[in-house]
Amino acid sequence: MRLSVVFLLVLLAVSLTVTSGAEDASQEPHLRVRRGFGCPFRRRYCHWHCKYELRRRGGYCAGRFRQTCVCIRR
Repeated sequence: MRLSVVFLLVLLAVSLTVTSGAEDASQEPHLRVRRGFGCPFRRRYCHWHCKYELRRRGGYCAGRFRQTCVCIRR
């Protein structure tokens, strides 16, 4: 019993370090915009808003139920 608990704790620690390294290696930082701007049903409007109004590379809908427009920086 104790061996399985120790094994699970070690596995959890290893998985957390692996995921944090993957998050640090993301290509570009992102900018979150308030809800709306077409999300979740008109995703192209989110992309258009980020690209032409905020002068970013583009945008996509993210978050719970894809309600938040996230802009990709250059």
